[in-house]
Amino acid sequence: MNLKIRYFFPLFLFLTCHLQANDQFEKEAKMSFDSYNPNSINWESLSGDETEEYDLYLEKGERENDFLFLFQAKNYLINGDLKYAKAYLDKIRDTSSKLSLIKKRYIGLIAFIQGDYNKSYQIYNLPIFYSEKYYSHVCIMKVISLLAMKEINKMQYELTNCRVRTSRFSSNEQIWLDSITDLALKKPYAINGGVLQSINFLLGDPEYLRIWLKLAIYLNQETVALKNISSLHENSYYSKKVREMAGLIHYRNKNYDLASKFIEDIDSANAENIKGNINLLKKEYELAYGHFKLALKNKENSHNAIERAIPLSWLLGLWPDALDLISRVIDKNALERQLGSDDSPGTFDLRKKIALESAVLLRMKNYNKTQKNLLDLKYMFKDRMPIEVEMMWTFNSLMLEDHKNLLKFSEGACRHFDGISCWIYLNIYQWENLPKIIKRDEETRQDKNFSVNGLKESQVIESLDEMQLVDQRDIEELDSNQIKIDL
Repeated sequence: MNLKIRYFFPLFLFLTCHLQANDQFEKEAKMSFDSYNPNSINWESLSGDETEEYDLYLEKGERENDFLFLFQAKNYLINGDLKYAKAYLDKIRDTSSKLSLIKKRYIGLIAFIQGDYNKSYQIYNLPIFYSEKYYSHVCIMKVISLLAMKEINKMQYELTNCRVRTSRFSSNEQIWLDSITDLALKKPYAINGGVLQSINFLLGDPEYLRIWLKLAIYLNQETVALKNISSLHENSYYSKKVREMAGLIHYRNKNYDLASKFIEDIDSANAENIKGNINLLKKEYELAYGHFKLALKNKENSHNAIERAIPLSWLLGLWPDALDLISRVIDKNALERQLGSDDSPGTFDLRKKIALESAVLLRMKNYNKTQKNLLDLKYMFKDRMPIEVEMMWTFNSLMLEDHKNLLKFSEGACRHFDGISCWIYLNIYQWENLPKIIKRDEETRQDKNFSVNGLKESQVIESLDEMQLVDQRDIEELDSNQIKIDL
């Protein structure tokens, strides 16, 4: 069974952390401690007690700032805004702050959500976290990081230790963690359905019901869920989480109307994605795009919303939105990791991202920025670019009146059978300055028979009818009369 660990664990973490946040300290978190400026104090006039008191004021202010920064980081982390969460964490002092270990835990969580499982594990595997005081706070993250990296032997060892130290904190007997690890260990009970075979979970505690539904979705066992979902008590539907998962189960079984009814009053990222997908099926592109934007408002790195909103922004001609969405696909350090490496070493292919961004920039007529991107692609593809990139080179060179690159890339795209590039390459030799001629704002003669498809279609070759002015036989007879043969 192919476990989609990457998409599951962030959801698991957010649903089990039980973190709560409030925006009331938004302005306070941005404050600075400039009022306590040591350079403005006349230290010689202070007694020992006054100096100590001032130091305490400094420490108090710095600790308050660290707390407020951590508070905001947690708030953004819960809402999926990893960029701002990381920014606030960076404001917390690394060594002197009492919150430095919590900061490390959050950085490890961000690394895990971004798919950097090794970095996440290395953070949680620091010697300081082996202490009995801290181990129970990080061991579950160590287990799932090892599980994501398929380090099964290490995972079993950590799992054994972690169960002992965290079981008393669990409100559901760690059913979710046990189910996932049992699947990774290929235990027959788990492979055959595990807790999904017991409907007691449907009738018991709401926490067990949510776990049962999540497992059904995660293991693609929606048919099993549908057989038993009618047994749910009506009070279960007061929970938005239950309704959201029930809506997703019905959506996966193509019961779109019923799925819409379950989630119509829910505004979570998952619910908005489901609504957007249903609008897509109806080809209601503007409504679908709106729902995906709402999903991104709730969770800015929602993979499902981004991968659908980008093509929709293209179809709707929302070019600035398209650039913003494309920028969310990878983090800011991806370029450094990609350059000089193999063709596709990471989760994302940066070349495709830059190529897509270049296409949007062309539609925005930002040719200079497009040129910079194309130069990056030229280096990254090592001059062996696909036809789509060569076509963008051709058009951009035409707009920038770059004759050298226009000639080079129109020829390359023509060799890959792009009709427009062949036409441009041919006309470069027919006209003295093709880019200037194309940009001339004058009325041109329209050839109604000319089309791009016409350039691509094979033409039927018909023989030319020759008009005979003199019969060939007469010429042969005249030639014979002039020839004298001596015997």
